[in-house]
Amino acid sequence: MRLLWMAIILLTLEGMAAAANESWLTAAQFQVEFDRQVGAGNFPARVSVAIIDSQPMYRATFIELDESIDGFWTHHGMTGEYLYQRDAELKAQGYCIIALGRAYNAERDYWIATWVLQNKPVRPCAELPARAS
Repeated sequence: MRLLWMAIILLTLEGMAAAANESWLTAAQFQVEFDRQVGAGNFPARVSVAIIDSQPMYRATFIELDESIDGFWTHHGMTGEYLYQRDAELKAQGYCIIALGRAYNAERDYWIATWVLQNKPVRPCAELPARAS
């Protein structure tokens, strides 16, 4: 379990460092940028979320889709409950998480994640931490 948390922390920190030169975006702004990038053939390989002035803000590092990826899903603004539900659905279809971020304010958790369907194991997959009971 400790190893899983360390992997998530590393993925989050790595994503934050890689996105250091990118602006934080509201959920609506992030969706616009996401749509623009996907239209250009890119996907969010690293993702981050932070609470800024009590609001969740997002950013991502987009890279070109390559032949090792048959598909991807990215969701932002997820609750923990929805994240675990979506992860189970996508895992059942062969997807795995390659990027994950979490932030929380007094109201709730905010998660962002990217899952990929790889035809070659090029990118390492992460596991979600066990749910708290």
